[in-house]
Amino acid sequence: MFWRRQKQPRGALVSRDSFLETVTRVWRVKDSEIKLVENGFEWLPGNHTVRVFVHEDARKLSDPPAVRITVSTDYRRWVPVRDRQFVKLAGYSANMCCSTYSWVYPPHDIADEFFAGHSTDLDLFASAYITEATSRWLPTLFAHMALLQPINAEIQAGMGGFVFGDAEPAMARRPKVTNVNEILNALRDAIAPQGQKPSAWSDSGEFEDFVETYARSERCVGAVTDYGMILETPFGSDSAGIMFRTDIQHPQLGQGLLIATVIDAQQIPHDVFDEAATLNFLESRFWTDVPQLGCWHSHGERHNLTHSVFIPNAMFAPNLIVHFAHWALDRVEWVLGKRFPKMPSLPMSDILEKRLKES
Repeated sequence: MFWRRQKQPRGALVSRDSFLETVTRVWRVKDSEIKLVENGFEWLPGNHTVRVFVHEDARKLSDPPAVRITVSTDYRRWVPVRDRQFVKLAGYSANMCCSTYSWVYPPHDIADEFFAGHSTDLDLFASAYITEATSRWLPTLFAHMALLQPINAEIQAGMGGFVFGDAEPAMARRPKVTNVNEILNALRDAIAPQGQKPSAWSDSGEFEDFVETYARSERCVGAVTDYGMILETPFGSDSAGIMFRTDIQHPQLGQGLLIATVIDAQQIPHDVFDEAATLNFLESRFWTDVPQLGCWHSHGERHNLTHSVFIPNAMFAPNLIVHFAHWALDRVEWVLGKRFPKMPSLPMSDILEKRLKES
């Protein structure tokens, strides 16, 4: 196959061959649609270029080392990152437009320092980290979730300038072609029909198992709800909330599972819209050990900083709850360490005791 001409990372747990075989099988990639690049390939299934990269962990923290997989799709060119209206509209709209990936563009301060004279583009992005514990199932799930990038890039290419101003769709072809790869019809033909059924997680029993096993500790407390599960984990002097909801219907994907990590705006010393853009950008550039399968955005009247991921029914697999819950907890800890390293966090017992006294 075409990727076997590339040099493989030595000692990697999951070889580049292994993942590329998985993703090309899931995506039904044709050789005529791809271009080989270092550590991966570019794929053009329609009018927007998709870039796939596989990297070994240079930190050598595990033996064999973990593998980082990233998928990004060209979406918009020259977005007005210094325009306050754009930053706010993007912060609001990402929640509705993104499901299994993030909107990534350079925040204005990073653009001023590093992108002077260069295009400030907005890409669709997702990442996964393959370890021994996830090597047998995560590559396939990730390939399915990342496929929504080129699908939505095609669908949303006609979105007006309300959000993006004068930025244009990042089209690889002029004029636009209509004979796209048939896999881009997967949303219409397979994903959306499955979304008409009740959430596949409603009666899985995985919420009860997680709460009983993990959600009675200083790291997190939680409870099963009528719609799924809610967790709390320390964030400074209070907590961040992580909600698993089976009662939310995605406007495009239908029923499934929404995972929302919410940090109250009052706990963030920065502007929430800027912070959401910064976190999406950092997760696309740094090795975080936490898969980025969703998007940071602003949510609700309080403009809370929120990370959301929606898994459609068509991508249901057993035992996902435990993985996504731990990833959400890890993400909160990463945000604290990366963005607010001087903010001390109380243990959950102290937070709950403080809350009880104040009630």
